[in-house]
Order: sequence, then C-alpha cells, then structure tokens
Amino acid sequence: VDIGIANPSSLTFGYFPDRSITINPQLLTQITNTGTEVRLQANNDLTLNSAIITNNPNGQGGDLTFQAGRSLLLNADITTDNGNLKLIANETTANGVVDSFRDPGNATITMALGTTLNAGSGNVKIVLRDGAGKTHNASGDVTLRTIIAGQTIVENNGLTAGSDILTGNIIAPAGITLSAAGDIQTAQIISAGNQQGGEINLTSNNGGINITDLLASFSESGFAGNVTLSAAGDIQTAQINATGNQQGGEVRFTSNLGAIKTTNIATVSANGMGGDVSLSAVGNIDINNIFASSLISNAGNIRLDSGGDINTTFALISNSTIGKGGDISLSAINKLTTGAINTQSVFGDGGKVNLSAGADIQVTTINTQGGTDGAAASGKGGNVEVTTPGFFRATGSFLDANLIPASISTGGVSGGGTIIIRHGGAGITPFTVGSADINGTAAAITTGNLLPIQTITPNQTFFNTHTQGGIQIISVDEPLSPPIQSSLSTPIQSSLSSSIQLSLLSRRQVAPADDPFQFLAFLIADLVEVNLAVNQDLEQNYNIILNLLDEQPLQIDLEHPDVNFDLLRINEAIPEIEDSLTAEYEEYLGEDILKKEVSVETIRQILTTVKEQTSTNPVIVYALTHPEQLELVMVLPEGPPLRKIIPEANATARQQTLEEFREAVTDLARPRRYRKPAQKLYQWLVEPLESQLEALGIDTLIYSMDVGLRLVPMAALHDGEQFLVEKYSLGTIPSVSLTNSSYTTLKNSQVLGMGASKFQSLRPLPAVPVELEVITQQLWSGKPFLNEDFTLNNLKTHSRRQPFEIIHLATHADFQSGDTSNSYIQLWDTQLRFDQIRQMGWYNPPQVELLVLSACNTAVGDVEVELGFAGLAVQAGVKSALASLWLVNDEGTLALMSGFYEQLRKPEVTIKAEALRQAQIAMLQGQIRLENGKLQGLEQLGEIPLPPDMAARGNQKLSHPYYWAAFTMIGSPW
Repeated sequence: VDIGIANPSSLTFGYFPDRSITINPQLLTQITNTGTEVRLQANNDLTLNSAIITNNPNGQGGDLTFQAGRSLLLNADITTDNGNLKLIANETTANGVVDSFRDPGNATITMALGTTLNAGSGNVKIVLRDGAGKTHNASGDVTLRTIIAGQTIVENNGLTAGSDILTGNIIAPAGITLSAAGDIQTAQIISAGNQQGGEINLTSNNGGINITDLLASFSESGFAGNVTLSAAGDIQTAQINATGNQQGGEVRFTSNLGAIKTTNIATVSANGMGGDVSLSAVGNIDINNIFASSLISNAGNIRLDSGGDINTTFALISNSTIGKGGDISLSAINKLTTGAINTQSVFGDGGKVNLSAGADIQVTTINTQGGTDGAAASGKGGNVEVTTPGFFRATGSFLDANLIPASISTGGVSGGGTIIIRHGGAGITPFTVGSADINGTAAAITTGNLLPIQTITPNQTFFNTHTQGGIQIISVDEPLSPPIQSSLSTPIQSSLSSSIQLSLLSRRQVAPADDPFQFLAFLIADLVEVNLAVNQDLEQNYNIILNLLDEQPLQIDLEHPDVNFDLLRINEAIPEIEDSLTAEYEEYLGEDILKKEVSVETIRQILTTVKEQTSTNPVIVYALTHPEQLELVMVLPEGPPLRKIIPEANATARQQTLEEFREAVTDLARPRRYRKPAQKLYQWLVEPLESQLEALGIDTLIYSMDVGLRLVPMAALHDGEQFLVEKYSLGTIPSVSLTNSSYTTLKNSQVLGMGASKFQSLRPLPAVPVELEVITQQLWSGKPFLNEDFTLNNLKTHSRRQPFEIIHLATHADFQSGDTSNSYIQLWDTQLRFDQIRQMGWYNPPQVELLVLSACNTAVGDVEVELGFAGLAVQAGVKSALASLWLVNDEGTLALMSGFYEQLRKPEVTIKAEALRQAQIAMLQGQIRLENGKLQGLEQLGEIPLPPDMAARGNQKLSHPYYWAAFTMIGSPW
C-alpha cells in the first residue's frame, strides 16, 4: 500500500484488517516532530525494522503508541524527544483487534540486542495483555533492552507458561514498575533524582526476581524513593541504593514461597530519617550488609523474617549521631547468623535488638548504646532480647563508651537497656562469658557503667538461669537445695520404747515410693522410731512386723488392697497438670482469668455431654514435655485415663524433629520432604494411644500441649498412609479449665466479616473482597466491611451493637515474641494489639462463638509466641478461634475459608473442628482447586471467579499441606 502525505500533521492511515502494511518511519516522524500523537494498530504482529527518531524544536515530540494483536518485534531504536511511548501486544478484541486475523502462537514483545527506547522525560508503558476475547491468546515473554524515560511501567499479564519480563538497563527518575505473571530478570534499575528518587516496584506473581546489577532510587539532595519487590519464588539482587539527603527510602522484599539473596542495602540519610528495611521469605535470607543510619535524625528500622535460615555476612548498621538508633528484629525458623549489629546513638537513644530463631544464633557483636558522647548526651541504651532453643554465640568484641571490651553493650548516659538471652543449654551446656566456642560470648556483657552489677566480665560460666542487674541469661532454674538435716542431737523417744535407729533414707531404699503401702508403713515406723520389716506373700498380701526393744514383736497382717495406685496417681495429677498449664497462660496474659476447677470426673462429664449433643466421640490428650521424655495422658469419656511415656522423644530429638517438620511442611520445592518428620511426630503423639482410640471409636482429638509443642501443625502428621486429619477432627486447647466446654449450634448464626486487600506497609491480600463476599453474602448471612470501612471504631461498634456469633477478620495478624503488645491484628486505620483485644468485650454474654483470623503470621522458637497462639481464644474472650501457624498464600486461604464455611452450614457437621477437617480433606484430595480462573470444587457454590491477578497464575492444586495444614482450631472445638 502506498501512502501519500498531503498534510503530515493530519496523516490518516486506512483500515486494512486482512493485509500486511509497510510504513516508512520517516512518515511517522514527520508527524511526531510536530508534537502530534501517532497510533498504529495491527491485528497480528507489528515489526519495527528501522529507527524512529523524533526531533521537535521545543523538545516536545508527539506521543507514539503501538498496538499489536499478537507480537511486537522491535529491531531498531525509538526516540520520542520527550513524548510518551506506549507498546501493547496481545491486544484484546475489546480494544479493536479482529480475532480472525490473529495468528496462533505465543504473543511476545521483543527488542533486539543493542536497541534502545529513549523517551527522555516522557513515560514508557509496555504491556503484554492476556488476549481476552480471542481464540488465540497464548503469550510468552517480554524481552527488553535499554530504556530511558521519565517513568517506566512494564506488565506481562500472560495467562500461559513463561510470561516473564527480561530487561536490560532501565533509567527512569519518576519511577519504575515491573509486573509479571512469571519471572522478572533485569540488569541495572535506576530511578534516581536530584530532589526526589522514584518509586521502584517489582512484582512476580508466580515466579522469582533476579536483578544482576545496581538497583537505585537515591536522591542526592532530597528524598529517596521506596523499593518494593514481591515474588512467589526467590528474590536475588545486587546492591540496593535507596539513600537520600533528606530521607532514605524504604526497602521491602517479600518472597511468599522462596528465598531472598542480596548483597548490600543502603537507606542512609544525612539530614533526615534513614529508611526502614524489611525482608520476609518462606526460605532463607542471605545478605552482606544493611545500612539504615541517619546523621541528625532517626535511623531506619531493620526487620528480617525467614522461614529458613538468616545469614548476614558482615553487618547490620542502624545507628545515629543525634537522633534515635533504629530497631533491629531478626526472626528465623532455623539458624540465625549475622555479623556486627549496631543501633547506637551518639546523643540520643540506642535502638532495640530482638533476635529469635528455632536453632542456634550467632552474631559478632551487639551495640545498642545511647548517649555515648558523655556529658553532652542524654540517651538511653536499647534493649537486647535473644531467644533460641539452641545455643547463642557472640564471637567478637568492641571497646564500648566505658572502655569495657564487650560483646554486647546497652549502656547509656540516661540508663542502660536490658539484656535477655534465652538459650537451650538446659542446665547441661553452660553459657560462658569469655568463650563463644559453643554457647556464650567472647567478651563482656554490659548494660552500663563500671558498677560490677551492670557487667558480667570474663571468665564466668552459668549452667542455670542467672540474673545480674538488667542482665538475664535464661536457661533452667537452679535445682532446689537438699533438705537441711535436723540439728537435734537427741531423738524424740517413742512411747512404745526405743529401738534400733534406721534412717528414713535407708528405709526408702528397702521400700520404694512406687509401693505406697510399704512407703507409708516405713514412714510411720520412722516417726515413732521403731524397727520395721515388711514381707509379702505370693498374693501380694502384707506381713508387717514392728520390732520393739524388750517387747514381743508386733505383727500385723493385711490383705493386698484392690487399688490401682497408678490410676490414683494419674487422677490426682490431672488437676495439677491443669493448674500448671493454666498458670502459664495467666502469667503471659498478665491477669487472673475466670476458670473452673477440673478433675478427671469433670472432664468425663464434659466429654459425655458433648458426645450426646453432637454425636461425636472426643478425648482430651495432655502432651507434656520433659527433658528426658515425652508424656501423654489421655482422658476418655469412659474408663480410667491412659498414660504413656515416650523416652525416645527427649528434648534434643523433639527439637530437631520439630525444626525439620516446620521447615519441610512449607517447602513446596521439595513436596515430600515433610513425610519423615511428620511420621516421627505421629509415632510420638498419636501411635501410643491408637489402639485405645480405635477400640473406643474416638473421632475427635483435643490436645492440650506443653511448651515446645503448641505450634505443631497436627493435621499434617502422617502414619505412612494417611494424614492425621483424614482420621480425626482436631483441636488444641490451652487447658480444660480455660475452655468454654458448652455446646451451641451455629447453623443460624450471623457473620461480621471485615478485612483489607491493600496495606501501606504489608503485602496486599487481593482475595479478601472475594472471601468476604462468599462468606457473608453467599454462604452465610452477615455484614461485610472492606478496606476503608475496616476501622477500629466499626469493629467495636458493630460487634457490640448486634451480637454476631462469628467474627471473621481477613487481614494480617502477627504473633510475635515478647509480651502481648508485640502481637497485633492489622486494621485499616490502626493495629489492634493483643493486649487490647479483651477490651472489645467479646466475652460478655452472649459470648462470640468463633473468631477467624484468615492471614496469620506466627513466629517460631519462642515460648511467649506459643502461649499467644494457643491462648488466642482465651485472650480474645471468644469460645473458639481459627488461625494459621504460617502465612498461607491467597489461593490457599480463599480455598480453605470457603470450604470451612460451606461445611459449617451442613446439618450433619455438628462441630467446628469437623468443618475444618472436611475443608482440609477436600483440599488435600484435590476436590477444591484452582482451575480456569476459578475456585472449583465447592459443593454448594460450585465455582467462584478469582480476582484477575490470581486467575492469571494459572491452574493450581492445593493438596500440599502448606496450603491447608497451618489452619488450627483453638479453644473449644465444638
């Protein structure tokens, strides 16, 4: 087709849907040189073979738009002289593409090697669409080279495999956004500006992110831009520079299923605040250095959360000269290894440091000093808290402000910070100040000046818990001292007469305490100071002889009593077990909680009543941890309690197996890795009771767990053929005395559904609108509140004004170490801390029957986190709570919640734990799944359309326990 130009500023091309057209680029630039927009659209491919160079006298070139029904192939440069450039491939029929002229094959956007897109200060937007409405809509990668622009946006919305973004260098001071269904791989990414650095956002919905060169949003004179990377898989980057003269930018990485590996991150500011750094990954986090310091303002906070290991090669620095040092929090499921940690401030307060891991923790040094400039300063030192069931090592030293060679120093002019180190020496492996070979510090631990009480100097060894001033090294308490021997030189004379003196100890050796009758007989004999002999015949009848001086021996014959002493001991032990467990929660919650007295008979009555009301057959199992063994005590609806000792489940074996299981059950890359530890835990926690469970037809197991076991995902335990959840309904309670054991049906209940799909600093939850719609409008009757309506005032007002039996909160909830104020539920306008939650009054009659938190993140390796999670129902004042042990992705959460609420409405499902069980089984057996952009397999609703970004992730099975085993029924399972 020949195209003539009468007036270049009003050039119009014809409509030729079935032909190929070749256009001379000069024809286009004659238009764009005048500042006029040019738009080219093809039903199939659009190919550029010659450069398009716009040159406007005023530097205001016209915008240029390419729209292709299939692919865009750019074999030459494009320069727009500050005009905007838009490139669209796999365009939809809604935007004018004729479906019948689109060839089959993957749609792509491809720049040839060595080519450049230069829009100057204009914006570049590149989109590979999903091809909606077309017969042929398959897509592939977006492959780009150098891009120079004001702002750059690249999207690959392809629905088919691949759908990656591959780029060279991108320079765009107004911001850079890359979003792909698959992987993102880039070279240099720079969005720097003199007054303002641009925002950098990279999102990979189903793949990973790999940045091989510098990623920078710095500003030499002003405010740095924020850097946000979010991926389903691994995130790997080179150096990150978000420094700003007036303020450092925030850096946030989130890997939902993979690991994070980077080199150096800098968010430093000279005249403003340092930027916060937050890295969160299901897998390992590996990094060289993080610098979040500030010269005259507050330093940024640093937070790393890993479902695997944390490895920091060198240092984490968040110090300040005049302002406050930043807080540093590191939490790892497995090991935690880092170099020097520094949050000190020369004139202000030092930042806090919190380290938590499921295995060993190793640092070089920790420096949280405040006001280190002496008389001119007024700062306090930051607190340091370390928690590990393994060993802690601080391998280096530095000279603190008081000239003390220290491994840890929290000193401050206005007061030193506290130091708490919880370790797993267990009275066997000592903590040594002066040696970091196994468990200890290389140099001193100090909270202040030269007063002896404020410093533990080398070389000192502590097998047990040691407290000195503001320093606590917590292991196990020192054993009680033996009883003081009586100082009486003359024994009290018996009224019977004196006899040969035998010590109580020697008598106990003759009559051990496991025979209560013999023990009591010798005790009485000792009190009246007579010699005693006890014989038993073949029928275990007793012949007791009291030898009296100068008197005929007194002989007493007793038949063996028909008494089960083991049973008596268990019956007597149940109230003691209950009191011990309940006291732990009361101490953690900081208040006396209304509780009931519990005995074996009380528990039997509860179980029998529930059995009659629900047609279920439940038992209570206490799982008690001891250093040398695991103890199970099971209380049945009928008959005596059953006690089992598992000596092979000692503290070391438990810790290793639990760590392996927690890491493996969330490892989608190795989908059967969890089997071995899952079977080991089954052998310990279920198998010893199984014959009795099967004989009595038990269908519901309610565990009251001791320390170390409260975060076990019981549903995923495996007997080699089946998951535990395929055999029993499951629940966990803090103790029977803290559990509301009454039964109320939920069939006609109202649901208050609240949630948020977007957050300022947390990862979005795009499925929440669908989740709330399904639960409150389709499956149940209720009232939904989304995003801006999800406020603390609305939650208070509506949960009290109308008595909702079920409160469903679809938002982030975080169980963290330390006291209850560290854990929270994220609302739209604030955080509802766990120490505030009882103020909601949900325990007032009528008590809320069920609280659901659908997106929880639970730290591991801390006793207080265990108490917070297992005691959620008690703390919230509700009868039951459903929450997750780890943050499950949107697909798994939507599937589980939809299945749970559907099952809960069924007449034959009488208890909450069974509804959860049926939902979990439907997922693990592949009935509930993601297919063709919909959630499939629900019995009542059939299928639920997914949000576009979730639908773009393709078909997905949800059978791995990562997706369903985290969800746990806490409190009453009824």
